[in-house]
Amino acid sequence: MAGARLDTAHTVPDIARRLNRTRQSVQRIADILVDNEWARWDANPKHRRSQLLASTLSGRQAAAELESGLQDWADSVGEGLTVAEMDQFRSLLDRILHGSRDYRAHNR
Repeated sequence: MAGARLDTAHTVPDIARRLNRTRQSVQRIADILVDNEWARWDANPKHRRSQLLASTLSGRQAAAELESGLQDWADSVGEGLTVAEMDQFRSLLDRILHGSRDYRAHNR
């Protein structure tokens, strides 16, 4: 889950708040991570019913591989783009992100 720290265990509601997502959507991803042994459930000393999601060694390794591959992909894609094209893309992406955030803020 992009944006979630891999070195610290968190509850699903905490992760959902940090990522501005629903608890249910984070729970689905957390269950997949645990099923693939990329994360595990740990006891939460602060709350008996809300377990902590913690990354496993294989999960951290998988994330590192993805991150490494992402840099190679970005370098390859960006190679053929001009600075002006990148600026246009960045501007358009900013507008889309702001519009999406405004939509979510007004439609909860």
